[in-house]
Amino acid sequence: MQAQVQEVVSAVTALNNDPNVETKARADKWLRSFQRTSAAWQVSDQILSTAGAAVEVYHFAALTLRTKIMFDFSELPDNTHMGLRDSLMGHIQRFWSIPLIRRGLCIAMADLAIQMEASWNNPVQYLIEKFYGTPESMECLLDLLTYLPEEIRNDHIVIRVEGRWSCRDTLEAAGSIVLNLLRVCCESTQSVETKTKILGVFSRWVAFCNYTAQELVHNPLIALTFEGLSDPNADPNRQEVSADCVCELLKLTSRFDLYQSIISVLIPNVMALKPKFVEALRTEDDADMLLYSRIFCELGEAYIELIVQQPTPEMISIVEILLETTAQSDRDMVSMTFRFWSDFVSMLSSSQGVTDVTKQLFSPAISKLLQLLIGHLQFPSDWEKMKEDQRDDFYEFRTSVGDLLFDICDSKALGTDLCLDLALHILRSHLAQYNSTQEWRAMEAALYAVRSISKHVVVGEEVRVPQLITVLPQLPTVARLQQTAIVLIGEYSIWLFQRMHLLMPLFPLILSGFANVSTVGASALALRDICTSCSTAIVPMFPDLLKVFDNSSQFGGKDQDLILEGLMAVVTVMPENTVQALDHLCTPYMSQLHQLLQNSGQAQQQVNAPPGSTPDSSGDSRVMGHGTVPFQLERLVVVFRHAQRVSDAVMSVVTKYWYVFQGLLEVFQHDKLVVEQTCRCLKHVMRAAKEKFSPLLLPLLTIVARLFQVRPHSSFLYVAEVSVSIFGSDAQYIQILQQLFQTLAFHALSVLQNTENFVTSPEVVSDFFGMTGRYLRSCPSAVFECSLLANIVQCAILGLPTPHDSSSRSIYRFFEFLLLRTKSNSALPAHKQSSQQIWDTFGANISEGVIRALSTLPEHLIEHIPNFLQLLVQTMGQTAHPWLVNALNTVPAGIFTEKEKREFLEDIFDTSPRASLRYRDAINRLLFKSRQFSVTFRE
Repeated sequence: MQAQVQEVVSAVTALNNDPNVETKARADKWLRSFQRTSAAWQVSDQILSTAGAAVEVYHFAALTLRTKIMFDFSELPDNTHMGLRDSLMGHIQRFWSIPLIRRGLCIAMADLAIQMEASWNNPVQYLIEKFYGTPESMECLLDLLTYLPEEIRNDHIVIRVEGRWSCRDTLEAAGSIVLNLLRVCCESTQSVETKTKILGVFSRWVAFCNYTAQELVHNPLIALTFEGLSDPNADPNRQEVSADCVCELLKLTSRFDLYQSIISVLIPNVMALKPKFVEALRTEDDADMLLYSRIFCELGEAYIELIVQQPTPEMISIVEILLETTAQSDRDMVSMTFRFWSDFVSMLSSSQGVTDVTKQLFSPAISKLLQLLIGHLQFPSDWEKMKEDQRDDFYEFRTSVGDLLFDICDSKALGTDLCLDLALHILRSHLAQYNSTQEWRAMEAALYAVRSISKHVVVGEEVRVPQLITVLPQLPTVARLQQTAIVLIGEYSIWLFQRMHLLMPLFPLILSGFANVSTVGASALALRDICTSCSTAIVPMFPDLLKVFDNSSQFGGKDQDLILEGLMAVVTVMPENTVQALDHLCTPYMSQLHQLLQNSGQAQQQVNAPPGSTPDSSGDSRVMGHGTVPFQLERLVVVFRHAQRVSDAVMSVVTKYWYVFQGLLEVFQHDKLVVEQTCRCLKHVMRAAKEKFSPLLLPLLTIVARLFQVRPHSSFLYVAEVSVSIFGSDAQYIQILQQLFQTLAFHALSVLQNTENFVTSPEVVSDFFGMTGRYLRSCPSAVFECSLLANIVQCAILGLPTPHDSSSRSIYRFFEFLLLRTKSNSALPAHKQSSQQIWDTFGANISEGVIRALSTLPEHLIEHIPNFLQLLVQTMGQTAHPWLVNALNTVPAGIFTEKEKREFLEDIFDTSPRASLRYRDAINRLLFKSRQFSVTFRE
């Protein structure tokens, strides 16, 4: 024992004091590993019982005890729990004068009270009896009472859900005891520091317990709370703690019918803080402004129903204070009010019992609010001097303001018309003065506001929007102003669809944006939206729109995509000439690709290279302009992705240019990116053409099967997946698809022969098992009649611990489909039998792989595993029990105790009415333990 103590001391000393970075890292790794051992219990206790060690050593020992209690409490026999409690009590008393260590030990004691819920019946009363008395012991008691209600909500403590609920009930029952204790402490101390700690405990228990109005209304803690806010000499910490208390009290008492008596005490006390808030605003005291803003925002949110239904002068005053808060320039302070305003307007417009008189009463406040919000949308005057992160913060704030405007205008009777009127007034007044002021920011903000509420403007609006629309062509040619105006046109495209006479004069504004690099994106977006919403009305203009497309070759890919999306929306509703229109859009890109293929003489020789040769993928492909190939293909992807309703035209164009697709796959077969983009394009072609793609299916699958044998690009696999999803149910193609699956599976398995391959080829893993899963759904005979099925399952088992999200999910989905086939009513008997045989043979191995994956994979890669385990238990029932027993027994030692394994199995196989809840709780406990181990494992 002493040797282990010395090892810990040496490691902690090295971690904190050794100047060598590598030594620190080794010490940290060793200490983390030590915390996982069962010896850590006794060693930590021994360290805390020994005098003369450094503070950091004691601190580590305290943290280790807390970690063990949280995660590894099941390691301890039941008869040791009381001894641990008594030992912790002694340590807390021993270290009461060292706050850092005392707090760590108090948190550990709080966690222990939760874990011992069955044997420690009333921990609050016990702790009060042990610690109430001297000032020193009272420090410990207040710390303990602070952490108890916090830790019961700590989901990281590994405990069964029934135990957590039981402990919660026990603590709630002790709430009155705590309140009485705090009252006595409050009355018996003059220490400001102690009073602050008392308020800290009070705020935690108010947040935790459902205290009644009678318990609170005459309690001196209420007066103490506001004393900390009204005292001009109060230190910032006491002010912050007092503010926490007020906010928690307001949250608790939000129901007027239950808390009327205490509300009548709280509101006047909070409103009495208004002069201090005003003074903070006058002196620009940032800390006080934020503190009082938080309190008044909480006041408004808590009593919002009272404000709306009983709008007395005092209630109206709350709204006025929040308007004042919203008027400030500090964006953090302004943002605090957003939740109140959103809920306030919603309640004002939808609550029963809200009269027109009440709505009229608050109408000036809504109008003022809208003015303030539109003002906040303005770009800062020092925009050009702002740093990138400051600009990002402003964009985020501006988006939040726009969202709030949207929420306010959800009540069309309250907000939409007011917002439109304000915007129209701002536009006209600033437009009239622009020549002398050159001020454009207010106009841009007004347009942004109108854009934000577009979804709430009814199509039948005939008064304000027409006036706004006619102002747009008159705006100054400031790039940012033009940008917002053009985007706004797109946002109102549905409204404009029924008013083409207003839309036509706006086209010059949209088209002018294509001449300025700053507004190209806005024009492309607006064109997309107009074409999508007004497609049938735009058909006669299609030849003119093609001119935009013809001149777009210098635009960025994203802007070209938006233009193509818009034009395709028109093409799909054209009554005639769809083939010519689609061909026009494809020809520039196909021509570029054709030219590249014509210039690829040297690359063409690579097609005829002996099977298995691997030419250098760099070099000549660059010389022949290969860098432009993916760009052209990406644009074609956009075209075919939006061609769902013109399958005949798609097939006509694709047949015409089939040699291009074929040539790209042959010539650039060594280039993963080009092959991927070509296959992606073909995927959308097939989805658009559907069954009409059949004439080209055999040529495509022949290429895919042949090239995958020498170039195992994963994109060939998802081409096969799309093919089987479309043609898998057609009897005439089943044999072709079966042969394709056999070929692709054979070569995919040759790629995935060991665990290292799953790391180096995650795309192949993801797409192979994605394809296999699709075959199980669309053409199951190809899988169940495949001679490689057992090999595929073994390969999937090998990949269960793969550290790649998409790969992991595709493997688990494959197993899920296999499970579902065993019970599917639509499955053929032979397929059901084959699936059952797979599970009889490999069920234990699969279960073991799944459980071990939980112990080794990082957290974000195991989120989908619980659903699989639940499906396994539901589908296989008790058959899966021995599989999981064996799987848990193969997990590395030290992760789960025998008790944890037993409880886990009991809960996931539970069939009681609360089975679902117990299952989720069992999985959560398993995940907590696994995450804890996986961190240590990876280190």
